[in-house]
Amino acid sequence: MVLKPLVVAKFGGSVLNSPEAYVRVAEVIERLNKEYTVAVVVSAMKGVTDKLIRILENPQDLEKELSALTTSHVRVLEKTVDDMNIFGEAFAYITRLSDELARILWAVRYLRLITPKLRDYVLSFGERFSAKLLEAVLRARGLDAVMLTGWEAGIVTDDRFGEANPVMEETVPRVRSRLGKVLEDGKIPVITGFIAATKNGEITTLGRGGSDFTASLLASILGAHAIIFYTDVPGVMSTDPRIAGNAVTVPRLCIEEAFEFARAGGKKFHPRTFEPLREAATQTIITNINEENRTLVEKQCRPGAKTVALLQGYAMVNIEGGYMAGRVGTAALVTGTAARLGVNLAAFSQPVTETRISLLVKLEDVDSFTSELERVFDREGLPLRLSVERGIAAITVIGDGILSAHYMRRILEEAMKAGCNVYSVSPGAKDKSLCLLVDEPCSIEAVKRIHDNIVLPDVERLMKEQA
Repeated sequence: MVLKPLVVAKFGGSVLNSPEAYVRVAEVIERLNKEYTVAVVVSAMKGVTDKLIRILENPQDLEKELSALTTSHVRVLEKTVDDMNIFGEAFAYITRLSDELARILWAVRYLRLITPKLRDYVLSFGERFSAKLLEAVLRARGLDAVMLTGWEAGIVTDDRFGEANPVMEETVPRVRSRLGKVLEDGKIPVITGFIAATKNGEITTLGRGGSDFTASLLASILGAHAIIFYTDVPGVMSTDPRIAGNAVTVPRLCIEEAFEFARAGGKKFHPRTFEPLREAATQTIITNINEENRTLVEKQCRPGAKTVALLQGYAMVNIEGGYMAGRVGTAALVTGTAARLGVNLAAFSQPVTETRISLLVKLEDVDSFTSELERVFDREGLPLRLSVERGIAAITVIGDGILSAHYMRRILEEAMKAGCNVYSVSPGAKDKSLCLLVDEPCSIEAVKRIHDNIVLPDVERLMKEQA
């Protein structure tokens, strides 16, 4: 059988938010299927993963929450699937999943024990519900769709539960064999994003936003002609439209800019989303469900600022003392403590005088981290002072050539005009991003100023060149 060019279509939870949304997604897939061979990757329905986390961490209203969760998925079936055989099969599957989830969460309630492995298992239910729904909707429209979990599609990971890494030597041949067979048979695979499994079959997750990573990984392995990320906005925006109402779609990003965009938290892409696509010939498109506009991710970089992203909710932990100067191992002691607690160090800086270490951590981690550091320093007899500055935000400006003196000076000026103290300035990879750590209260104003005076004029120039 001669296959048409392959397109991997990824649909995020933000567009899977109602029965009507599942129908619109099915219409997009139906249209793509006329011209291409299509593989689909889906996230959980909007809000479901967050709801599963809430139930897991506070299972007191277990019965009520689970009933509402099951009802919301069954409602999609009732509104979208008229064929009783297809409806009955999907309904039975969702019911079995709900019963299984209830048993697990009842055990959590009584044992009061949540392990990373158990957490991954519980969170996997959202994508499984969603993929089954979309399979049923597609089949009801006459398309030969088949649901596959990430591990059924062939993705094998290590056992780092919560942030698992694909084991490529196992994953590549399995994906090509399993998915290749499904595609050759003329079927449309509907694959659960975010979740995979170890070689022993233990369910793992790829981290929040991991469905994007699933899609790009599969597209790279299968040599897809294109990958299309369908989101709730028409492509990558020049900044978050909730911050600046005049934000526009960036028509083109190069792959390195897209990589920095994902790492900076842009559009909640998984940090590794674009990693598999760096060397691939796959065309990458980011758009919304109505395809009103789009961002094309290409290999060639075009000079200029493209977008500015904002992450809030951080604290700066400062460690000071002349005792650190020339002493080998202090930084390792600090980072080792963070690793032991599972605390991510979003930024780390130290001057050449070696008298201060500054660390950026999430607000929810700062108290446990500093308490443990104090115990470690006391145990080791280190006369070091700890201080914490809460309410720190990270502003990241992305674009080719952004580390030039021309851009750096202007970006710093706009941040200071917004009344911000700038705690650090960090270059990103390959001259493609610049990150400022500033006070959170001024950060939105700083982003607006950087966007309106630096980013937007460059993007508008790029739009004119494209036209």
